[in-house]
Amino acid sequence: MSGTEFVNIAAYYTLQTRMNNGQTAAQALESIARARSDAPTRAEAPVIRRVAEKVEPASALVTRSGEAIYTSTCIACHGSGAAGAPRLGDRAEWAPRIAQGNAVLLQHALQGYKVMPPRGTCSSCSDAEIKAAVKFFAVKSR
Repeated sequence: MSGTEFVNIAAYYTLQTRMNNGQTAAQALESIARARSDAPTRAEAPVIRRVAEKVEPASALVTRSGEAIYTSTCIACHGSGAAGAPRLGDRAEWAPRIAQGNAVLLQHALQGYKVMPPRGTCSSCSDAEIKAAVKFFAVKSR
């Protein structure tokens, strides 16, 4: 593998990480370009912008549905009520939680709440997938 190929692979993964952390593709590409010793010239900058405009933010992509996240991870506790977890579909248990709003539900899912660990043990889940799972819980528990 050539040095250029190695740098390109590293830049690709850096771009994905930055986009998962909330940067747009354009912001991520610009910050990567500034950090590289062979940063693009002014003539190359429009090319970077055109490429960035065509790339969707990774955080906007949902690769698994909320139901898929539930059945692969969340069901362990939310299916049985283990450790006091509110069971999916139990309106009485979910009503006060849903009343707090989606933002609070999402925050708890991402950061953890009481005995629930951050991301409910789904470390491979993207923020968008966690958000889809929260929406799935709310819809199924109203």
